[in-house]
Amino acid sequence: MSDLMSKMGMKPFRLFTDVSGHRFWTIVAETEVEKLDTFIDQLNKVMLNDEARKIMTGYHDLVEEGRREIYQIEG
Repeated sequence: MSDLMSKMGMKPFRLFTDVSGHRFWTIVAETEVEKLDTFIDQLNKVMLNDEARKIMTGYHDLVEEGRREIYQIEG
């Protein structure tokens, strides 16, 4: 998916795994954009892309639970 995102002019996600907490198998995907609108536009662009849909086929079968958090960098 990172290769596809790069081809589409987006920064690829950085992936983090929790190696110490209660939810040992937690994975966090991080990306950085100039504006929230940019993130929403990129998300929509990816969701409409046939190659991305193919890559993501069956993805939700592997997810037990999840959430989205959006942070603003302050410094």
